[in-house]
Amino acid sequence: MCPSPNRPPLRHTTLVESLSSARLPTKFLKQSLLYTPRT
Repeated sequence: MCPSPNRPPLRHTTLVESLSSARLPTKFLKQSLLYTPRT
């Protein structure tokens, strides 16, 4: 399934962006949770 050459794969880019944007905050949250001392 190749997209048209004159049309950029918007779904693919949005999918990648959403994945990266969803993956980065979780990583930062995990790091912050790991580094924050639990009282």
